[in-house]
Amino acid sequence: MPDFVFQESERSPEELSSPEAEAERAAGKMLLDTREDFLTDKNIVRKDEQSAKYCPELNDGDVCKMTQEDAAKYSEEQGGHLPSTREFAMAMNPEAILEKDYVENDLKGVAPPGFYKVDSQDANGKIDSFYFNNSLVTRKLSGELSQLSFWTSSIVLGNSNYAHVFYGALGGGGGTKEDHERSVKHAVLVIGGSKKK
Repeated sequence: MPDFVFQESERSPEELSSPEAEAERAAGKMLLDTREDFLTDKNIVRKDEQSAKYCPELNDGDVCKMTQEDAAKYSEEQGGHLPSTREFAMAMNPEAILEKDYVENDLKGVAPPGFYKVDSQDANGKIDSFYFNNSLVTRKLSGELSQLSFWTSSIVLGNSNYAHVFYGALGGGGGTKEDHERSVKHAVLVIGGSKKK
C-alpha cells in the first residue's frame, strides 16, 4: 500500500536530479493527512442511506454517480474532501509529474513527449499547474477503479463550467470536453472522511 505521508528526502539537493527534485516538491503539496490508500474499490461511493439523495434512481449498492457540486457536498458531509487532480496524479506515480516551473524554466517551455499540462484551481481559487504523463504511471488499477471516471475537486483554470476528471482506465485525465462539464455525473472517491459508509 502506498504511503501518502511524504517526508523530506535524506538526500541533499545536489544528489537529486531536477525531475526527482520536482517530484519531491510535488509530494510536499499533497493535501492528504492519512496513510490510507484512497484508490481502492471499497472507497467508491455507492448508494446507501447517506448517499441516496444524490442518486435516488439507483438500487442500493450501485455506484452512486453525482455532479461535481453534489460530489463535493457529499464529501464534506462525510468529513472529507474530493481528491484534487494532483492527489490523483500523486497516487498513481509522483514521478509522472513535472512541475510547471521546471518545464517552463529548465526545459525552456518544451515538455517531454507524453506530458500534458494540467491547469486547475480549487474552490478557494488556489491555482495549481503541473505536467503529467499517463503512460508513466507505475500503478495498475483493477476492478471498478479501472472502469470508472471520477470527479476531482479541481476546476479547469479560467473556465468554471468545467472540472478535471480522473479516468481509471488511463490513470489520469482524458475524455471529451463534454465529459468535464460539472453537471455531468461521475463516480466519487472521498479522502479523509471520518464517517464510515
